[in-house]
Amino acid sequence: MKMKTVLRTMTLAAVMLVWVSSAMPACSDNDYVPTQMRVGDVECIRVCSSIGLYPAIELLGPRGGPDALPILTFQAGCASSNTACDFTCTAITPPSWPLEFIPDTFYPGGGYYYGNTSCVYLYLYWVHNNVWWLEIFTACNGCFCLSYDEQLPVEISSPLSATAGDNEVTLRWATASETQTDRFDILRDGSRAGSVPSLGTSASGHAYSWTDETAQNGTTYTYTLESVDINDGRHELGRVTATPMAGAQAAIREYRLHQNYPNPFNPTTRISFDLLSKTSVTLKVYNPMGAVVATLVNGEMEAGPHWAEFDGTNLTSGLYFCSMQTGDGFRATRKMLLVK
Repeated sequence: MKMKTVLRTMTLAAVMLVWVSSAMPACSDNDYVPTQMRVGDVECIRVCSSIGLYPAIELLGPRGGPDALPILTFQAGCASSNTACDFTCTAITPPSWPLEFIPDTFYPGGGYYYGNTSCVYLYLYWVHNNVWWLEIFTACNGCFCLSYDEQLPVEISSPLSATAGDNEVTLRWATASETQTDRFDILRDGSRAGSVPSLGTSASGHAYSWTDETAQNGTTYTYTLESVDINDGRHELGRVTATPMAGAQAAIREYRLHQNYPNPFNPTTRISFDLLSKTSVTLKVYNPMGAVVATLVNGEMEAGPHWAEFDGTNLTSGLYFCSMQTGDGFRATRKMLLVK
């Protein structure tokens, strides 16, 4: 295929600087790069510098098209202690996800996705229906873990919730991922009451809220949340009821760790959480290897809504995990994406 040849040429040119006159070291690990992966697959990618460019991995899935970007998770090494893979080999660090989009009209969809470290160069591009290709070029010996998932139009990470106040009701929800979403419509008792624009296509999602300021005290309302894509396709995401009351406060009915906002973020983001009662709380941020990169809260706090700010100025782009734990046993974790 002409595209394949061109990409190979681009790849070899891009890494020419890493090749020096001395011979590259021999591969000390059993190399393995699959030729195909399906949604839900997790593989230990084991590469050898002496091979360089590996055959493309076909990413097969039920959804396809240059706009339906797959979700790929890269983690250094393949030890079972920190990845879903289990293989003993030298850990190498792959590029962060998401990869950078490089405009190029030669490719379907208008370009390809690229990322590199000193050891690994990755190219992701659309070929034809239901097939993305991921090409790997390596200048090191070692391994990294690759997981492949499908990005649905909207996946919910935090279900629709309603907080009744005084003549108002506030709805909150969070998405785990979005693709080509135009907006979210809110129906009150079957009639459209409001709309919230989508914050854009994202592999890690966004947090949203909307307040019904026309609600009347003493009346019970049923709210339905729908996602609307760019082609006006609709999908119901949740349904809740709420009854505003005079003098009501923003009641906390459960422990909750909300999705950070904004997400993706650069370099700061706000992490909100609700406490049902007075308790000890820890709120920590971890990298994909399980190491703590920040402790945001560590102590006793009163019941009610709270928030903390996370600053990723000194961290590299990539996926991070915010974990909350209370003294009475509540635990929750959210994914956060730092993009610089």
